[in-house]
Amino acid sequence: SPALNATVYGSLKADGADPTDTPRERKIADLARSLDGLCRAAPLRPPLPEHLERLTRERIARATRKGQSAPSDPFFDAWQGFWETAGRLEAEMAVAATGLQAGFLKEVGEALASRKAAANVQSFDDLLERVARALDGPGAAALAAAVQARFRTALVDEFQDTDTLQYRIFRRLFGGGEPLFFMIGDPKQAIYSFRSADIFTYLGAVGQVKERHLLATNWRSDPQLISAVNAIFGRHTNPFLFERITFTGAVSERVMATSAAPAFELWFVPEAQHADLHVTKLRRGIAGCVAAEIVRLIADGEQPGQMAVLVRTHHEAAIVQYELALRRVP
Repeated sequence: SPALNATVYGSLKADGADPTDTPRERKIADLARSLDGLCRAAPLRPPLPEHLERLTRERIARATRKGQSAPSDPFFDAWQGFWETAGRLEAEMAVAATGLQAGFLKEVGEALASRKAAANVQSFDDLLERVARALDGPGAAALAAAVQARFRTALVDEFQDTDTLQYRIFRRLFGGGEPLFFMIGDPKQAIYSFRSADIFTYLGAVGQVKERHLLATNWRSDPQLISAVNAIFGRHTNPFLFERITFTGAVSERVMATSAAPAFELWFVPEAQHADLHVTKLRRGIAGCVAAEIVRLIADGEQPGQMAVLVRTHHEAAIVQYELALRRVP
């Protein structure tokens, strides 16, 4: 029917030598084949292929041009009812599946706890949960007093890796001012959730401390590198998006021989090549550039054992290894 939207159901204009070969004919033929395949499938169950909604009465009506009459056929009405029934069944199956999963998790949790108790074993998480429960129970004050009597100072290093449960324990035990409680961490590392770090736990803890101190001196890195990092992150008033995570430039106290090579470089893909880029090619190209740079540094006398390539995934690591192997770098 010419009344139907060409974007949804295909154009009626022939695009080949055969005047009967139109996008509309091909789309209808595809729908018919898909419907035949669905009817031959055993068992027939939802979800139905999304494109088969185009055979329902309501979808046809929505795709009919203004002022035109929608095509009608008993099949469209029948398929409308079938489509709606399949949708309700799919929704009910999803609810049943969720209930099954919830029951499974509950049963597994109870069975695991029972087996651990029988074997007299505990995991690290079990220890945390039991301590947290004890600090919520009737003996909480006595437990906290016993721990505080034993330790004059509590210090948590790499505090950005602390999760909510762990911080709740620390705060219950040491949050009263005695013993002294020190939290040492870097919120920028928590942004990436590495080692289950929780940026919001960190920010919450920052808001509850009496004093904050910054470690402004860097004893590890090349002064030129520190200067470059300061320049990059200092250009933006809010470089980490969270206003409560501020950037404070560091100073380097490490004495190093001045190198002619820049301490920090940014590589750009020439604009003329942007149109030819896709993810796979870009990953391979970046890895190839990195491998070539490593070869150049080795040729200039740098030690391979002092080099590292940071990647996000094992797949990216494999690509870098492949590019290095091509250049005979182990």
